[in-house]
Amino acid sequence: MEIGNNFKTAVFDLDGTLIDREKDFFDGVLEGLFMLKENGINLFLATGRNPQSIRDIISSDEFFESLDKMLICNDGNVLYNYDSGEWHIINYFLKKKVHAILDNYSKKASIVIESNGKIFSSSKEALLKYKFVYNTPRNTITITDIEEMKTLEKVTEIYIFSNSSTDLLEELLVDYSNLFWYSIDRFRGIKLIPNNSCKARGISKVLCTRGIDLKDVVAFGDAKNDISMLTNCGVGIAVKGCKKELLEKADITLEEDLGVFLQQWAKSLNNYIK
Repeated sequence: MEIGNNFKTAVFDLDGTLIDREKDFFDGVLEGLFMLKENGINLFLATGRNPQSIRDIISSDEFFESLDKMLICNDGNVLYNYDSGEWHIINYFLKKKVHAILDNYSKKASIVIESNGKIFSSSKEALLKYKFVYNTPRNTITITDIEEMKTLEKVTEIYIFSNSSTDLLEELLVDYSNLFWYSIDRFRGIKLIPNNSCKARGISKVLCTRGIDLKDVVAFGDAKNDISMLTNCGVGIAVKGCKKELLEKADITLEEDLGVFLQQWAKSLNNYIK
């Protein structure tokens, strides 16, 4: 499928799409993004990460300057203006759901919660595990007790780290079969996000203010949480090495590195500027 001049907007996942496990940009990606931006392509970011985490792992001002300033974060549940620092939360856990999870798992696990853009941990152990996984500075995480956690408003993420060798995922899926979740490779961790979390919805809310329709967008992703944006945008592209769930959902699956593809797309545009 030819992209060329048919699309003027692109949206990208972050981890596994633009950056690798070491949080470094894949080869040629930044150059490709800059070339597309210079040649009139609107660039957006839609990530499962929260805004604090994005700021902590990426220090390239040029990268952020190439993007639209409104970042779609927390799997579409939070819109964050990188320039002003303002948040807009569009989806969060019901309080009774948060209470139930805390009551059922606080003795079996250490817990981290994001509420209104701030991060709270039930213990020093949970803080250190979260910090290690997400490269988040320790001073941005507040240690509090479970009862205080129950008073928090607009909870957008819950992280559960098992206190034993027991994997709690199967138990969670039995107790809360309709939860959206991701397994965290290290520390037998689980990330929970609100029901109906959807990157496509967050993207659509931003694009409608720019007069852009989802069908006029090319979306790039690598994992299960990218399915909604790949299937709802005009063209969905699964990057090289993507999770197998994406293979049957994507319109295009890249065999070449993303950096190569982006630079080739930029060069194919009419009036290409070197």
